[in-house]
Amino acid sequence: MPWYHFQASHGPGHQSSDERYQYFDKSLTKAEEKMWFEEYFADLDWPTGGVEMVESIPEHILASKIASCKNSIKYNRDLLKVLAKTEPKSVIAVRLEVKAVPNGRPETFYSARLLMKPEVNATGNTRELAVKNLFKILKKWWRPTPRSLKEFAVILR
Repeated sequence: MPWYHFQASHGPGHQSSDERYQYFDKSLTKAEEKMWFEEYFADLDWPTGGVEMVESIPEHILASKIASCKNSIKYNRDLLKVLAKTEPKSVIAVRLEVKAVPNGRPETFYSARLLMKPEVNATGNTRELAVKNLFKILKKWWRPTPRSLKEFAVILR
């Protein structure tokens, strides 16, 4: 399981340098090395440098990566606790629909539906009207009865 050292000089006159150590599950081909080099240094000006497989990484880089992993684990454990207590919102998905009309101009309208229950849907000439029409249906049939649109997240699809 190889570590790779990516190194690049960049900027006007290549006076700046940057490096990165990265672990991969398998050895990289030359094409993959080139692709990852370009990925890592894409935001730098005129990067030139190389990629080499290394047996180990410098101790300060190792210590930094260990600390970073521990912080990431702690953060994600805390996030899981928060997510377990978080109530989800139902989602209303709105989409512009185009209906072909024979020998005429295509008809456009908006369709609003519950994301997790596509069979619950409504249409309207505007996005707002489609959502309003769906909300009317939800007030009649949905349990518990929604009191306002704020109980839903509205997204465009």
